[in-house]
Amino acid sequence: MNDTPSKLYKYTSPDSAEQIVANSSLQWSSPLIFNDLEELQKVPTLSPSIEESMPLFIDKVFKCAFISKKKNTAQYSKEFAEVAEATKFAIKQGIKEQHLRLSFPKLENTNRIAQNLKKLVHNAFSIPQLRILCLTEANDNETMWTQYASDSTGCCIEFTPGTSSDSYFSNAKKVDYHAAKPIVGSAYDMLVHGVPDNIAEKAIDAIYYAKPPSRSHEKEWRLITSKPDENGKLFSFHEFNTQDLTAITFGHKAEPSFIDNLSEIAVQKYEHIRIYKAEKIDSETQLVCLR
Repeated sequence: MNDTPSKLYKYTSPDSAEQIVANSSLQWSSPLIFNDLEELQKVPTLSPSIEESMPLFIDKVFKCAFISKKKNTAQYSKEFAEVAEATKFAIKQGIKEQHLRLSFPKLENTNRIAQNLKKLVHNAFSIPQLRILCLTEANDNETMWTQYASDSTGCCIEFTPGTSSDSYFSNAKKVDYHAAKPIVGSAYDMLVHGVPDNIAEKAIDAIYYAKPPSRSHEKEWRLITSKPDENGKLFSFHEFNTQDLTAITFGHKAEPSFIDNLSEIAVQKYEHIRIYKAEKIDSETQLVCLR
């Protein structure tokens, strides 16, 4: 588990910055409006897969079919136990094991377990009520100044996790950058022991705390919540404690009027606020302290 950085940042446009600072609230967005659709293409997968696990699953069924009833089988799922019992009954009826093995993948009980597993894994992350807050541990990234702070005309807002007792920033989780499909578990384990209760949480982690390597410069951290009462909406606003907002850095292209207006609001609402202005000096960016 990653420790939350001592500082987290939000690059933002001038209009959004005024809303954040004036209302002490941040917009948590639905993943449906993310600008990087590649994130949503990574349907969670199982390793080994259902197909790869089926021979091992069948071996396990036949092994359990000969277990005495007195032996504890609580470690297996109800569905698996039913298949094992059906297999035991078939063997008692004189059906040869080799014939059963050939027909096993076509049996109704086996197909039902496999299909239910597929549905659970693929649907676990499809929660329309999700709201996500994206932050970063980097406050000096030129690409992010351009992309998220309106080509450096906006600002970068600093939050300090844990400053207040009710700070939600401390719950932020680090985003991993990789190209592989997210793996949420072993199909064999789930076929035999059942789908774990935390499969939805694991699928959400695998999908929404992962991005392609091309975005690694963002050094992103995220917070995720669910708003079932706002199903169908694309974003929600969540207030933060005023103690959590600790600094504002204006981009080097920020208009003087924007700097003056936002600084006035910030000083009135946040007594502890530090305010900076990025300046380009000899092609290098330096911060000038305004307050």
